Formats: sequence, structure tokens, C-alpha cells
Amino acid sequence: MQKLIDSESFAETHAAIAELKRFIHNFTTFEANVLCDAAQSNTQINWVFTDNDVFGFYSALVSLHFSALNSDTLDGMIEMLGIAPDEPVLEEGTPRLEDLF
Repeated sequence: MQKLIDSESFAETHAAIAELKRFIHNFTTFEANVLCDAAQSNTQINWVFTDNDVFGFYSALVSLHFSALNSDTLDGMIEMLGIAPDEPVLEEGTPRLEDLF
């Protein structure tokens, strides 16, 4: 974990992800929070976040700990992962609530 947290290059980030991904189901909530915080604060992780291996690792990590992550950490990860609530689809002609008032 510390290798990823302290990563100083893209190569170090990818190498650390390769080592950590096999333990994805073993991380505690505390460790998941630490790793997610590192993704948000370490530019070496952040700049390659959309690379398949990094994105996949963090997608799985957030999915496994979604309900237990610290709210600020979760909010940041939701933004980084591009997760947004689905917009309800209205049938044509159905008034929107904001149009009624």
C-alpha cells in the first residue's frame, strides 16, 4: 500500500496497482479510505487514474467499500470515477416537478 501512496512516478503507480489488485478483497475500510485519499492527493496516481489498471482497481475498491467510505473520500471518488445518479426518464408530455410551481 505504501508504495502506491508514496508513488513518485507513473511507472511506480502502475507497479503498485499490479501488486495490490490481487488483494482487492482483503482491504479494510480504513485501508480503502487511505488508498482513495491517496488517489485524490497524489498527482502521480491522479494523472493516470483513467488508465485501465488504475481505474479498474479503484472502481472495484470503491464498489467493495461504497457504504463504509468516509463521506468526503467517497464524494471525491464518485467525481473521479464519473459516477452520477441516473436522471429519471420522463415520458413525453409528462410535466417536470419544477415546471409545476
